[in-house]
Amino acid sequence: MNFGRRPATSPRPLPPAAAVTIRVAAEHERADLARVAERDSRPLPPAPRLVAERDGTVLAILSLETGEVVADPFRPTAELVELLRCRAASESLDRPAGGRRRRPRIRRTGRRIQIGLAGAGVRG
Repeated sequence: MNFGRRPATSPRPLPPAAAVTIRVAAEHERADLARVAERDSRPLPPAPRLVAERDGTVLAILSLETGEVVADPFRPTAELVELLRCRAASESLDRPAGGRRRRPRIRRTGRRIQIGLAGAGVRG
């Protein structure tokens, strides 16, 4: 007997999450980035910049130089900004104190190949 209770139903499935991409902005996208900054009533932060895209649309921008953030105020972007900050933190860990990024370096010595990081004590 049900006695006026609603029938048990399974919870509705959540809609699929939109694809999010975090990447370094290219210089040719400056106009698109400026539109996001304009919506946020802020100047475009200096390059290099990370951008967060959802479904191919740039919604948030973070300067790797200053840490400044601009985001579309008309869309939910708090999680995107947090992702940008996490990615920026990992970028800073990849860089030595001088600011140049370490690149893998491969050199052949006889029959062996050595792989090291440029600037990390490996001399060529």
